[in-house]
Amino acid sequence: MSDESAFLRTIIDSPDDDTPRLVFSDWLEENGRSAQAEFIRIQIRLARMNSWDEGFTELRQREQVLIRKYGSAWMEPIEPFLHPAFQRDHWYDYEELGIFRRGMIDTAFVDGNQFLEDPDTLLNSAPITGLILLVDGPLPDEWLNCGTLERIRRLKFMSSRNRGGQWGLEGIELHRNDFLRLANCPHLEQLRTLDLSSQTVPAHGIVDLVRSRHLSNLETFSLVHSDR
Repeated sequence: MSDESAFLRTIIDSPDDDTPRLVFSDWLEENGRSAQAEFIRIQIRLARMNSWDEGFTELRQREQVLIRKYGSAWMEPIEPFLHPAFQRDHWYDYEELGIFRRGMIDTAFVDGNQFLEDPDTLLNSAPITGLILLVDGPLPDEWLNCGTLERIRRLKFMSSRNRGGQWGLEGIELHRNDFLRLANCPHLEQLRTLDLSSQTVPAHGIVDLVRSRHLSNLETFSLVHSDR
């Protein structure tokens, strides 16, 4: 195992600990990858600051410069899994979708079929704890039965309201019965954030999700579009 692979494994195993990331940044600096080292340190500092703190604005500006210049290259380890609607060359996709957290890839806007083919490879390529999916329901049984979902803490479903229309994918969203199926999925017990803000969620779907014993650890549940 290479030094970099060993660092990555440690970071994946300790996703909430900044120490391995900072040690990795030192190694990157020593091996000629100063921009990536700087990015890790900047994002860790920003995560510990408030927007009104001295120096916050300057760090945010530098963060955006680095993402615009290097973001696409840093995504290469998970390139095969990315959905075509993810715009690697547009910095606002990184910010809007929260792709990088504390200096490393944390959230992936994935192609659902590619993910299902080899989910562990994706999650072993970077310290990913969040998935974004553009799904034309009903959700595949294979997805709901995927044990690798137990490693996911944030899950966002997108629709043609916020992305599909750009690709001629009209009417893309989850089906009415998918919310009960999500509520009954046994592999989402580590989920902390569920974002359904682009979906039309029926009232019974909201009830099913809120009452789910598998989603008892949710801290954030985002809804915007709903019906009765």
